[in-house]
Amino acid sequence: PQADPSDGILDACALRTEGIGDTIKLAATVRLGRHVRLAEVETTRGDHIEIASEPPMEFNLDGELVGLRTPVRFELAGSIKFRA
Repeated sequence: PQADPSDGILDACALRTEGIGDTIKLAATVRLGRHVRLAEVETTRGDHIEIASEPPMEFNLDGELVGLRTPVRFELAGSIKFRA
């Protein structure tokens, strides 16, 4: 909920779920911006973010399945700063 698209820093939030019950619970807390308090949630910030798992897994970005599998690395292209 504190992510700022204008600060030039990547924000990531990983949500672990096991089954439809967990998914529904997390969806409700994400909608309210309260998910960062849950034990199933990990957040990080930086100019790059790496995600790895054993075994490799598929994941989505903002609820969209994009065909990515771990390991994966996200990084900023240069030092981009947005200004209003």
